[in-house]
Amino acid sequence: MDLNSLIKNMKLNEKIRIIRTSKELKRELVAEKLGIDVVNYGKLERGETKITIEKLEKIAEILDVSVQEIFDFDENTNTVNKKDNISNYNNIQLNDINELLKTNLELQNILLKEIKNINEKWKQLYKESKLNNYKSNK
Repeated sequence: MDLNSLIKNMKLNEKIRIIRTSKELKRELVAEKLGIDVVNYGKLERGETKITIEKLEKIAEILDVSVQEIFDFDENTNTVNKKDNISNYNNIQLNDINELLKTNLELQNILLKEIKNINEKWKQLYKESKLNNYKSNK
């Protein structure tokens, strides 16, 4: 079995342990922040106790990752590269925003042309009505 297959099949508790160690956090610190003793935290990382949703959310917070990032653990580098994920997300958002701005600008140009056309028509109607008033007053 190759390394990628091992990582893909890695259990949640193993992913948590690797993320914690990649961030150079001690078990004692994580256990303390979780409000449990280090022995019970060790059992959690070894898969000897089940992880509740609440504990998983708290662990993610302590590790400064999202719960989804724990599940989507990067199988190539054995780390969670949060900055890259945020950077990719921001690039996607920027592309979407740029497209919206481009569309908005196109719509503004169309509206501006329509307003100019309407303005010209009003000017023409005004001139015609003024001319008609002038003729009728003679």
